[in-house]
Amino acid sequence: MRDRGVAPRALRALTDWAFSAFAAFAGDGLTRLELLHQVDNAASCRVAQKSRYALASLLRRAISTYGRATSEAAASEATRTSPGR
Repeated sequence: MRDRGVAPRALRALTDWAFSAFAAFAGDGLTRLELLHQVDNAASCRVAQKSRYALASLLRRAISTYGRATSEAAASEATRTSPGR
């Protein structure tokens, strides 16, 4: 399943859905979504980039889901590009 573009398409679909589904939330709706991914995982970084998530910051000493410290994680964000989205 690698290199078929499945993950970027799925993330874009979820991102588009979130922006549209919550359009009426708090007046302006969602204006930004954050995605956390491992810096040392090139595939995760590519998925974020292909899905229109821009690198926003690096998080030091990120804790993995298994409770142990891992390498740096990146916080990437997608912003709503138009009010009707």
